[in-house]
Amino acid sequence: MLTENGYPIAPTTLAKYASIGGGPIFDSFGRRPLYRADDLMTWARERSSGPRRSTSDPGNQHGAA
Repeated sequence: MLTENGYPIAPTTLAKYASIGGGPIFDSFGRRPLYRADDLMTWARERSSGPRRSTSDPGNQHGAA
């Protein structure tokens, strides 16, 4: 879901965040985290810098307007 929308993140990274924290909110099905599409996209947008013209441009930090 995330990679298809331009956010390159591996499923193993999401699994790590489910264990240590810092990832998107999730429900559990047994031992497996289940993510809602809206929650994944919200989490990814919050981590995004927003549009920039160069690497020195800070953009909109953490999705702030």
